[in-house]
Amino acid sequence: MGDPLQRHGVGGNVGFSRQQEHRLDIKQSVQTAFHGQKADQEVDQPPGEKVERGSQRHGGQRASQETEAEKRSNEQHRDQGDEGQRPGQCQPGIASLPTKKQHQSPVKDGADVSGAGDENRPSATGVCHATPIGSDFDVIDATPCHQCPHGMRRLVDERDEEAKRIHDDIGIGDEPQSHRYGGGHQENDEPVSLPRPTGSTSHVHGSLPSRLRPRQAKAMGAGACASGSPLRLAHGSFLTLGGAFSNIALMNAEQFLDALLSLPRLIGPEVSPDGRWVAWSWFGVGPAADIYVAPTDGSMPPIRLTETPEDTLLVSWTPDSQAVLVEQDRHGNERAQLFRVNLSRPGTMIPLTEPDPDYFLRGGQLHPNGRWLVYGANLDVASGLPIEPTWIYRHDLETGERRVLARPEKAAFCWPHLNYTGTHVLYPRRDRHPAGQQIWLVDIDGREDREILNFGPATKVFASWFPDGQRILFLAEMDDYRRVGVWEMKSETIRWLVDDPTRNIEDAFVPHRSRHAVIIEIDQARVRASLLDPETGEERRLPSIPGNLTPLAPASDGEWIGQYASARQPTDLVRFSLDEVNPESFTSLTRVWERTPLRPEDLAPAEDFRWTSVDGLPIQGWLYRTRGPAKGTIVYIHGGPTAHSQDHLNPQIQFFVSQGFHVLDPNYRGSTGFGLSFQEAIKEDGWGGREQEDIRTGIEALIAAGIAEPGKVGVTGTSYGGYSSWCAITHYPPELVAAAAPICGMTDLVVDYETTRPDLRPYSEEMMGGSPEQVPERYRERSPLHFVHQIKGKLLIVQGLQDPNVTPENVRAVQTALEQAGIAYELLTFEDEGHGIRRPQNQKTLYLRLAEFFERAFSSG
Repeated sequence: MGDPLQRHGVGGNVGFSRQQEHRLDIKQSVQTAFHGQKADQEVDQPPGEKVERGSQRHGGQRASQETEAEKRSNEQHRDQGDEGQRPGQCQPGIASLPTKKQHQSPVKDGADVSGAGDENRPSATGVCHATPIGSDFDVIDATPCHQCPHGMRRLVDERDEEAKRIHDDIGIGDEPQSHRYGGGHQENDEPVSLPRPTGSTSHVHGSLPSRLRPRQAKAMGAGACASGSPLRLAHGSFLTLGGAFSNIALMNAEQFLDALLSLPRLIGPEVSPDGRWVAWSWFGVGPAADIYVAPTDGSMPPIRLTETPEDTLLVSWTPDSQAVLVEQDRHGNERAQLFRVNLSRPGTMIPLTEPDPDYFLRGGQLHPNGRWLVYGANLDVASGLPIEPTWIYRHDLETGERRVLARPEKAAFCWPHLNYTGTHVLYPRRDRHPAGQQIWLVDIDGREDREILNFGPATKVFASWFPDGQRILFLAEMDDYRRVGVWEMKSETIRWLVDDPTRNIEDAFVPHRSRHAVIIEIDQARVRASLLDPETGEERRLPSIPGNLTPLAPASDGEWIGQYASARQPTDLVRFSLDEVNPESFTSLTRVWERTPLRPEDLAPAEDFRWTSVDGLPIQGWLYRTRGPAKGTIVYIHGGPTAHSQDHLNPQIQFFVSQGFHVLDPNYRGSTGFGLSFQEAIKEDGWGGREQEDIRTGIEALIAAGIAEPGKVGVTGTSYGGYSSWCAITHYPPELVAAAAPICGMTDLVVDYETTRPDLRPYSEEMMGGSPEQVPERYRERSPLHFVHQIKGKLLIVQGLQDPNVTPENVRAVQTALEQAGIAYELLTFEDEGHGIRRPQNQKTLYLRLAEFFERAFSSG
């Protein structure tokens, strides 16, 4: 479940995502998720993306000086512990799950907020039924410890100095120009002018500049070893990268993990309306996600537009292509504030909406008049109180007036989409049935709000605008497939473009300045794209290539901009010609390989692995093999469940492989990417049904193939992957599942239903066949909390304390059940995380802990 902001995807289409890691898994495998789902959040998951940051703050065109006040503030931050608490000190209240919230100071409209929110950002907080990190992790039973009335101990803070990263334009070891956007850049500062794209230089995709190669060993710091002698790893093992791996001969575990986390994870790319720029959010370049922009002609390296202590995500471009709208929440609580960032003033974030709202804000587009802002919010502006449904607003930025344009009746994820001419807003409703979705159209003054696309109360339809603002491209579900059509506003007629039951179309949109619609098919979890002329019906299919290429929009010179990724290729933005669709000819716009000492050879490839489930249904997954004898096998379960894992780089998986584990990433029934019938099959049983058998039979297939050993298999995953981990450890014997580490996973489906975001409740009703009142027994029998007495394996629970998706109440409820049953467990919480663990420092803590946890669990069996 979950993406950076929700359990679903977000894109230009109303109701579904654009095959981007943008609002998603949330977890490091790319997962394509539909609106209304619980998607995983580690964008790497992201996609297992999903999502990390890292290193020293550089980038941009102008250096600013650190003031004395900033120096004192920074020193205070460095010296400050987690709420001032000492390692091992017990926390009052519920020791394992602190609930204290930190709020951003209010900011008046128009004030500079480039450095807001940096104070008191806590680091990872861990609590467990074990001794603190650094000791032997001897797990004890669930009896209270004498030092703490709650039976918990706070783990030692694990803080790491920020490592230097490779600057955009210099070699490793050169001194980069210092640039700090985080504080002190005021509205009255000199504007920073961006150089205009010139087309003078470009970097060929996938290769490091030769001037960087000789100095790579220098970047490794203390871990570099020119002689080739083995280096001692933390925890008494050492990692050898050889054979199929690269020229980086030896690293210890933490160094390799640092290198993995230095690979930026890209989500939400959008090409500007004029085609000259592409913007995106990058995790892994700083302590939080930030916005970058690059010219589509490849003439300049990426330019950093924000540097913030909290995740900043791209929302949209302004119609004039001179600025982007971005959103930022607090510690992953998903209560976003919107800002404008002008390309001419990098680092200056102009607030457009209020900070720390008590409602959830969706979307955000600036009207062509530059005055009105259109978005959705579960807010009744008259009373100022949050409500269940999401209403559509037109916000006057000059007067502050918020006019309600549309009032859906029931809660649903609602991301409105303004047409390019500024006359109408397209948005989805789910008022008729939890499993359905209809498309509505309202004019910009809110005078006429009407339903325009309805193919049945329990049938979903998704839509987006043509650039002319007069036609709508839509994707409608049939019984077991989806078809593509055009709705004409003037005539109010429908014309079908693609109606083929053999094709699994999961996305369709028309970019700016394009006469072609982009059609995205997912065939056995692989992207297959084509360009369709809506007037003639002529369709040009892009050739199949290694990895996954998603066309985004044409560049200003007629070539195309696309998103490209694989298990050994970080998500990149590339230029390509339709006449030569080949990774060797791609031009990288992000120049991502310049930011890491790693090479593609250092990463494990994803192997297509197949097996048959209990009812004969074929199941696919991605298998990652470690070199040499394996310590065990980890099943990494993606979130959603309406999502899927692709051949995509996942740092968490790659780290597990480097530490001696095989990894299986299964696409169980309910996943997208295998046809609508396969996706809908999960509803036959509801959550916790045969999709869990798909995972179990995958483990059995690994054992039968001699890849996994009985008693040496563990499971983990975020969101729905966390729920599936709970299901596995509570229902399967330790010979099949010896250990589980659920991350932000539901434990009690009734508690989840009652405490999650309002727009996610209809999704639970769709998947479970009703609400807890309507089908109480199904909710009870599918809740792992009621079966914790059956646990025989090892258990590590991980939770972000600001999670509004799968809330900490799920952990509180299962803690009570575990202690009543006398089941030993470990608990690791993060006070500055929401749905998924995304901050690089926290990810480092988590990944190291997971690897050690599984190794201990397998060796103790």
